[in-house]
Amino acid sequence: MKQRVIKRPDMPLTALGAPAPGADTSTDKGELPAVSATTQPPSPPLLHLAGAEEVVDIPVSKLRVSPCNARKIRLPKRVSKIAESLKNNGQKDPLYVYPGAGDDEGYFMVLGGETRRLGALQIALPTLKAFVDRKVDPTDALNLTKISNILNDSADECDLDRGMVAIDLLEKGHTQGEVAEVLELESHTHVQRLIKLAGLPKRFIDFGQDYPERFSASLGAYISQAIDRHGEDFAHDLLKAALVDELPHRKIAKAIEAGPSDKQPGQERGKRLRRDGGFDIPTPDAPGGRYDVYKSKTPGLKVLKLQVEVPDELAKDLNEKLTEVLTQFIQTSRDQQ
Repeated sequence: MKQRVIKRPDMPLTALGAPAPGADTSTDKGELPAVSATTQPPSPPLLHLAGAEEVVDIPVSKLRVSPCNARKIRLPKRVSKIAESLKNNGQKDPLYVYPGAGDDEGYFMVLGGETRRLGALQIALPTLKAFVDRKVDPTDALNLTKISNILNDSADECDLDRGMVAIDLLEKGHTQGEVAEVLELESHTHVQRLIKLAGLPKRFIDFGQDYPERFSASLGAYISQAIDRHGEDFAHDLLKAALVDELPHRKIAKAIEAGPSDKQPGQERGKRLRRDGGFDIPTPDAPGGRYDVYKSKTPGLKVLKLQVEVPDELAKDLNEKLTEVLTQFIQTSRDQQ
């Protein structure tokens, strides 16, 4: 698996703190924190990306992902492949980091190369080479996001990535117009669609992130509409049909207009049941699922629904525990009859 290469951008970033031509680029901010980092010569493709620079070996325990990293979705399968590459081939290109501030002081924040950091954690790699930018402002979320967009060039960010970034920037007080400019979007209307996608319930996000190319802002708008009109269960089944079966948008629109059928989960004889509780079930390396409690059509009764996707080994363990609980429940019910 080829590791991500950090390239020099095509556009100058002088506004991000780059020194003027011929200016002294030495820094008087002192040495790196006491993390046993070894300074190495800078790699040529990284010269003048933003400001003062050096390439060092940094303990993985002293690395954290930057909240302004433009890539939010990293699939476990991808991380495992990068981990295998690091183990077999070593690190080919340095990370791009900057010194943390506030609660992150003493750490280095990863703007480019986060998948490699996760891969290194997976194989217990002690250190990683990193390009340290000491001139970037750690509080300037817009400029940090711009840099991250340039660094993450192995693949385009998906709409879910962009939606999560948009929400983060808006929460920091930036306008939709500023977000649109940073993410290179046509208008603030596009920002609104991305926000709607990233704002879907957790189980929708967990399922959709495995299909980054099809889990788009336009699909998110349909799914959001389906939730508003017919509830989460109907909308989640519709999302599965759109992503797994590649149901086209025109058929999605027709399905929303028609509404739930008698066979729709969470319904009884054509009438949709009211949810009375429940929670999402996250699982490692799998979409997970949800447990829900519904009010039955019969007064005084409840309908319990559990649907979850888990890895084989976890499924075996979960099945044994559920079987034990349900067996005890059945026996108790018989004793009370």
